[in-house]
Amino acid sequence: MADITEELVTIRTDKEIGGAVADSLEKINGDIQRITNAGIDYPLQLTYDVLTNTKDYSVLVNGILDVQVLNANISMTYSMRYISKNGGFDDLIIFTRTNPDTGVTEDLQKAVKVSYQDKDTENFSKWLTIPSTDGNPEIFRVLIDYSAIPEGFQAVQLPNTPFKSNKVAAEKLFPLLDEEETHVYMDKTNNMVQVGSRYSSMNNLIFTFKPYGINQIMSIYEVYKLPRVLPFTFKETEGAEKIPMGGPTNTDWLSPHKLVALADGDNPTNGNVYTGGTHGTAGGSGDPTARTREWRVFVDDSPLVSSSPVSVAGKVVTIEVVNEIEASNTHVTARRYVLEEKVRYKISGTHIEVQVFHHFKEACTWKEYYGLETVGYYYTSMWIPDSALKNYTDIPQGAGGSIIGSGAKLDYPLVDRRIVRNASNTDELTVQIDSSFGLGTGSYVADTTNLMEARTYGKTYSNLISLPLTVKKGEVYSFKGSYTFTPGGNLD
Repeated sequence: MADITEELVTIRTDKEIGGAVADSLEKINGDIQRITNAGIDYPLQLTYDVLTNTKDYSVLVNGILDVQVLNANISMTYSMRYISKNGGFDDLIIFTRTNPDTGVTEDLQKAVKVSYQDKDTENFSKWLTIPSTDGNPEIFRVLIDYSAIPEGFQAVQLPNTPFKSNKVAAEKLFPLLDEEETHVYMDKTNNMVQVGSRYSSMNNLIFTFKPYGINQIMSIYEVYKLPRVLPFTFKETEGAEKIPMGGPTNTDWLSPHKLVALADGDNPTNGNVYTGGTHGTAGGSGDPTARTREWRVFVDDSPLVSSSPVSVAGKVVTIEVVNEIEASNTHVTARRYVLEEKVRYKISGTHIEVQVFHHFKEACTWKEYYGLETVGYYYTSMWIPDSALKNYTDIPQGAGGSIIGSGAKLDYPLVDRRIVRNASNTDELTVQIDSSFGLGTGSYVADTTNLMEARTYGKTYSNLISLPLTVKKGEVYSFKGSYTFTPGGNLD
């Protein structure tokens, strides 16, 4: 359980944890994390003596269990001025910001009807996220026990009443975070790494790396948004459910290979199949065709070493994975790994630089390779600059859809990136290949082939090898690329 001593205003014994106090327990993933503050004027602190036998006082001390002000200006004073429950403004909540030097107070929400349809009077509380209006940066997170608020309640707006005489406790003000700060959680025992950072004013972005699929390759498993909670957390808290943006998946972010060993191949052959990534001997099933030999994590170029789960933060988090991959004909009678693949992910905020190194342990014909892929149905359309695909075009979402692509390499040789977009909120993911380096130059792609394209099941691809390439034992090939996740105009 997390250390809660700094969160407690009063210390309660086990015998006291019952009734209203039990109702103030916040659960995160089933674990009690802290005691919120039922029955006391915290985190809304009264600034004047007020009558305590009023509905307003009862609502303030029993109904408002926690408040966080994100993107706060800590030189200002913040107050909850108004709250209602199915009143004249339905469920309206208004916070104010006061400059203590000038005494000027501003409302940060408009006095219009607001209905919080997710409030649940059967459960003791709900976290609400309340943005400011008129371009103000503050975002308010409020934990409310709606069962402690009378039906039809509207806060009294007279001097020296609770909702005209409170301020949010200073320790509940969180200034704008360093947007370059990148958080990492590593659990070496369970083979999992999570990396997260601020995505937008409302959300954090989380990348989960873990072994998955038939080969149990350590790779990007899932990408998702979480509503911003401070301090930063990778967990889903009450009222802060994750929004999947890619995965969880059983397919590839990093391409498999079509490889044929030139000597000592299987007899009978295993066939001209993909190996590596999430591909086994029968597509996503059958026998494994690859394995992860090792993986390691660096934070700002320093190794992160811990036998226990650990969370730290820095500017850049680097994850290196070393995989071993069979050829399509080195599995049945002469099973062996012919390719050593090292993948380096450098993550800074919502940007992932990827460099992949391929070291061949023996001579092979390399028939196909796609490099960076995207997965899932979150992004629904694609645009490829400098290509035949001039506008955002729907990505095929099921089996048997037509291929949409950049056009023949001979006609569109400058293609080096594609942008996929979510139709509802215009979130975007840009996939870029360094066209000046290694496999990214297009030298091994046929003139009639798309350099980038989308196929079935919402997936998009880069074409790095479509012309059979003969490689010698000991040769090393590489390419560089990146993923950049960008919030849309409708951020959430």
